[in-house]
Amino acid sequence: MQIKPIAAALALLACQSMAYADTTTADTELDNIVVTATRISQNPLKSLNDVSVITRSDIDHSTAQSLPELLQQTIGLETLSNGGSGTVSSLYTRGTNTNQTVILVDGVRLMSATTGAASYNHIPLNQIDRIEVVRGAASSVYGADAIGGVVQIFTRKPQDGAAHGSIGAKVGTDGQRGVDANVGGRVGGFSYQLSAGTERTDGGFSATNRDYAFGHNPDEDGYKNHNVTGRLTYEWAEGHEISASALRTRGDAEYDAGGSDPITWAPIAVDNEHYITDLSQFSIASRDKITDSIQSNVQLSVSREKGKSQTDGHTNYYVNSKDTRAQWVFSGEHEYVQWQAGAEWLKQQVESDTDYARDTRINRAFFAAVNGNYNNFLVESSLRQDRDSQYGHHTTGRLALGYELTDNLVGRVSYGTAFRVPTFNELYYPYGGGNPDLHPEKSRSWEAGLKYHTQDLALDWTVFHTKLTDMINGWPAQNVNEATMVGTSIAASKQWQQVTLYGNMTYQDPRDETNDKLLIQRARVFGNIGVDYQPHEQWRLNANMHVHGRTFANTANTDSLGGYALLGASVEYKPSEQWSVKLSGNNLLDKQYTSVRGYNTQGRSVLLSGRYSF
Repeated sequence: MQIKPIAAALALLACQSMAYADTTTADTELDNIVVTATRISQNPLKSLNDVSVITRSDIDHSTAQSLPELLQQTIGLETLSNGGSGTVSSLYTRGTNTNQTVILVDGVRLMSATTGAASYNHIPLNQIDRIEVVRGAASSVYGADAIGGVVQIFTRKPQDGAAHGSIGAKVGTDGQRGVDANVGGRVGGFSYQLSAGTERTDGGFSATNRDYAFGHNPDEDGYKNHNVTGRLTYEWAEGHEISASALRTRGDAEYDAGGSDPITWAPIAVDNEHYITDLSQFSIASRDKITDSIQSNVQLSVSREKGKSQTDGHTNYYVNSKDTRAQWVFSGEHEYVQWQAGAEWLKQQVESDTDYARDTRINRAFFAAVNGNYNNFLVESSLRQDRDSQYGHHTTGRLALGYELTDNLVGRVSYGTAFRVPTFNELYYPYGGGNPDLHPEKSRSWEAGLKYHTQDLALDWTVFHTKLTDMINGWPAQNVNEATMVGTSIAASKQWQQVTLYGNMTYQDPRDETNDKLLIQRARVFGNIGVDYQPHEQWRLNANMHVHGRTFANTANTDSLGGYALLGASVEYKPSEQWSVKLSGNNLLDKQYTSVRGYNTQGRSVLLSGRYSF
């Protein structure tokens, strides 16, 4: 399939100002609030960040069947999977690397200290209440690794009133099936929420193909997941509450492990190979109103990622990482100014069947931010200093200026710095390749944009430029490269009564300045176009086309992977307030494509789901 005609058609629709939108803005109202961009509550229109919001309603009506599929419909994000469900899923924000985007779950960092990436693909959609995506440098707010941006996932929250919840079930192609349930409510000063689910698929296809260099086994690789989240909050006085939350999700993915023939040393595949990822988080927090205008927030959290490879129940190897974090933030407002100041302490630990030369590091941070809004002028500023036990001091900052041209139109410009610390694998990989002399990667970013929002029309346009120095590359890892990510993105939606047209497009040039080549696995152009139609309160139809341009599988740009377009659609029927049924399908044209060399991708899939709410 040729990508250029598709890109041209999308550009024409964008010029008509009616087709390009981010799916997250299709139902946006001006009174929505975002908190991830600066940790200070903001109206999205007046936020000087490039930010998107995905609500629970957006998730329910989306054609996406997994979190990576949902995020790839969001402007500026590329998601690529090494095989089917539950396998490694990369996330590229504006051309930056996977380990250069911070992923949070309810304010708690999700990542592996050994790889620097987050196994976000194991978080099922049924557990999610809301997602906020911030594109651009954010280290001055969140510290290391926020070069490309931040994705914060909010799990389901308690609501006021008597017990309420839902029970859902689904069944689909490739042996996909699952059930989930959630319940929540409020009793006196206590509010609670509990969600749980399980799902699995028999696979339907092999995770790898013949291009896989370490031995291909043409079997069907399945996946199963068990998950639970919970939250308990107690408001012991007006303006004072304490809360506890927990998450646990366990994903078991079959894949083709590499081995070698003991006589010829030729690569062969190992049967019955499983990689099991166990994610868990626990946090307690206290929110206290100090005065009418000042609030204190304290959070203590522990986050773990345990990974192990098994063959026929026997553990081949395991790698565990643990983050222990304490954070105290004061925030307040006075007339035209909102502010915050805080401190953070973080301890990262690694445990493996093979010892690392160093397995612990500690980071201490102090940060402050000020937002101003006076006479149509908008200002956002933030400053943070991180003191790492390995790398010393790192100071990052951001300054953004905006102006409200009208009640619905805001122009903005910003500049920010960010950094990424090397992972434990890059530093101390036990089997060779680590380099303990590595320096952190550093970036300087600027962007400018316009936001126009009304009740039935939304338009967001951004241009961006990120310069990355001391980029870590090669094996053994070295600080040898520089990279530049330059591009523009546009998102829009237009609503006419029961019909909403939406879409988005990103054009970028993520380039390795050392060899003047495009960074691997990143497309120059990608986007989405779709329509949402609700002819009756009982019926709703949604269709989405995801378009992704050509990429390269090697640094020399000699091995290219073709572009592709994926069609998804869904039909919902709600016979009553309590019951709903949804039929959705992805890759309905059964496009055969490869996003990562050596790995297969999902063909046509159909899913039937039902839900009862009470």
